[in-house]
Amino acid sequence: MTTERQVIDYKQRFPFKITRVTHLINNYLVLPHWHEQLEIIQVVSGSVQVKVDELTYIGEEGDIFFFNSRQVHSVMNKSERGEPAIHGMLFDQVLLYRAMANQETEQWISSLLGHRKIRNQYTPAHKLWPKLNGGFKTVIEEFTSKPIGYELLIISEIYSFIISILRIYAMEISVNLSPVRYIEQYAKLKPAVDYIEKHYANKMDLKEISSQANMSSFHFTREFKKLFGITPMQMVIDVRLHRAKQLLLDSNISVTEVASLIGFYDVGHFSNVFKQKNGCTPLQFRKRFDS
Repeated sequence: MTTERQVIDYKQRFPFKITRVTHLINNYLVLPHWHEQLEIIQVVSGSVQVKVDELTYIGEEGDIFFFNSRQVHSVMNKSERGEPAIHGMLFDQVLLYRAMANQETEQWISSLLGHRKIRNQYTPAHKLWPKLNGGFKTVIEEFTSKPIGYELLIISEIYSFIISILRIYAMEISVNLSPVRYIEQYAKLKPAVDYIEKHYANKMDLKEISSQANMSSFHFTREFKKLFGITPMQMVIDVRLHRAKQLLLDSNISVTEVASLIGFYDVGHFSNVFKQKNGCTPLQFRKRFDS
């Protein structure tokens, strides 16, 4: 089985869609896939197993899941009785930015969505669940009936979802930084982050990366770790491994080829690093989504 990359047409006036899934394919409600867009799903009935990158969750009725851009995810039936069902909403980040007049807010959202460790699961016990649950119902009702102004109301609910999720995440990763200070620091480091994202498959060292932010290696590493919680070279590894997962699931190319395409020139080293980060080898990871 290979993953499917889903795409929403960027030319759409309102790049948003709602789905309800009840049909099973090889016991999957949602086959392994990834996309650039953001997605929120809710378990309507039954019990499901949700895989997000290397993480596995059990979702019960009412649970809500958030999938960040490019996260590989799938939903499998775990119900012994009854039929499982999920609702999902898929939307492009352009919806967040089109009506945004405040550049600082846009930078704050962009910077946080660039992290891949945002919480995925929100159960009824989580303090955000009542807001997310109520908003989810409102969005479905508005999208189904399409009264005048429904698009604006849906956008406002999406803003509420994302801002609420990101506020909690921002508190977790930068409790000592105000939003303004966070944005200032991120703006300084962003050229280096962009460089990593673009050149991850090439050989690179700390001096080369830090030069993108016009900082010494020592000062750059200190500021980088303070903001992101990891060192620059750890981010290089994370970006490479994230791309490796996509290649492992989107194609049938060998592990050796995957390693060479993401900047690892020793397949044994790649497998060891992959296993340290994900708890399984690249082949085991591929088979987990094929099972």
